[in-house]
Amino acid sequence: MRLRVATLLTALSLIAATACGNPSGAGPNGPPDPNAVIRVANHLALTTWDPARSIGGPETQLLGLVYDRLVHSTPEGEPAPGAAESWTFENSGRTLLLSLRHGLRFSDGTALDAEVVKQNLDRARDLPTSTIAANLANIESVEVTDAVTVRISQHNPDFALPMLLADRPGMIANPRTFAQLDAAETPIGSGPFTVVAQQPSVSITLTKNSSFWDANRIKVGGAEIRVIPDPTARLNALRSGEVDLASLEAEQAEDARQLSELRVDAGPSLESAYIWLNPSFDPALADPNVRKAISYALDRNEIVNGVMFGEARPTAQSFPKGHSAYDDALDGQPQHDPTRARRLLADAGLPNGFSFEAVVYSPKMDRVAQAIQSQLAEVGITLTLRALPAFGSATEYFQKKSVDAAIFSTRSGLEPSLLYRQFYLPGQYYNPGNVSSDEVSGLIEKAKHEPSVDARMALYREIAQNVVAQPLGVIPVYSANQIVAHSRVVSGVRTWIDGFPHLDEISMSK
Repeated sequence: MRLRVATLLTALSLIAATACGNPSGAGPNGPPDPNAVIRVANHLALTTWDPARSIGGPETQLLGLVYDRLVHSTPEGEPAPGAAESWTFENSGRTLLLSLRHGLRFSDGTALDAEVVKQNLDRARDLPTSTIAANLANIESVEVTDAVTVRISQHNPDFALPMLLADRPGMIANPRTFAQLDAAETPIGSGPFTVVAQQPSVSITLTKNSSFWDANRIKVGGAEIRVIPDPTARLNALRSGEVDLASLEAEQAEDARQLSELRVDAGPSLESAYIWLNPSFDPALADPNVRKAISYALDRNEIVNGVMFGEARPTAQSFPKGHSAYDDALDGQPQHDPTRARRLLADAGLPNGFSFEAVVYSPKMDRVAQAIQSQLAEVGITLTLRALPAFGSATEYFQKKSVDAAIFSTRSGLEPSLLYRQFYLPGQYYNPGNVSSDEVSGLIEKAKHEPSVDARMALYREIAQNVVAQPLGVIPVYSANQIVAHSRVVSGVRTWIDGFPHLDEISMSK
């Protein structure tokens, strides 16, 4: 069976169609300056320039400024051409043929060909410290057919592979830099920008990569990424003119909108808040009625409006509205129903409720966790919170598996199948309690074998229906907005579902 993926539109052009803010032509103070250097405030420092060893999440878009991906993605979360201009499935989905664009080059002028792609994929699979090896575990081999064709053979059919290559596994680095990709070293990619200077944990200075295949979409001459972890300091830097573009927190958005010198855009993102449950420590959490009771006890609207200042969407789904995996029919479900929650606890043999402990990603999730704690108390559930730094809380819950539950905000990947496998299949990192169901596991397996993107997305929506009705080891609370603020000399800014910052189509007036 041969299946040709449509390649008429690039991901970037589709994303541009969803742009918010000014058009990318002339700004409010004059025509665009193609030599301008945009100064961007980012909340975290890069830990490594190595896509195969990165922590992912918020680092992904920083890496994407330097590295092109084999596959890009549409705003709806579907695959579109990138460094690979087309692809074909063969052998009932077990084999993927990638056709690269002709003439691709790294920023230092060396060729990016099929052999380079093979070296990157093999390294990502085999490197002992790789953080993406598990994502590529189904790959049996990578072969070079000719200079622009790569054959990827899989152990089992999986038609979601192109979307995996739209994330870090598809980022291609120059092989001669493999041994020197720490944060202090200079990377060589084929993406929109080239690193010209950097101070680790302080700043990264970039210049436009004129050899990037889609360089026409880069409207500035360069960028300076400044690391400003404190959200108040980021907003102050924007107000004082020290930076031109910054991400904001929910509590800052409304005040920033009142400032005449700034523009603020907000839109859906892949970041969501969750309650993770591990019944290995508390048998009560193994009861489906208890997990349903927790979900019904949550007043998601109150959390969004009271804690997130309206800059989120209450939902029990893992993908934001507008994503193809989001099911509109589930809007508002489950409704806040404390009476039903108490009845479900009684059905589980817990008429007086029960107690459990959760670690919390502090300080970011402190107020969300406290709101959840208060709402659970109303139905007789006593939740004890233990606040830990981000990496500490993740270590306790996911690695040490030493606590009943966790309350985190995390960014999902672009491909739903990867998230659903990690959340709902036993033996996965994000499912330390091995909570699963035959129906959801069957739908995940069926989606791997489905060649049609539309039909696969329908299966993902069916998974959402299942886990909203019967929560497993993860209970979503809300889907957060991406909030971006910028000075009025900046045009073409929009929010990005897959993270901050994207700099394509952004311009600055002279």
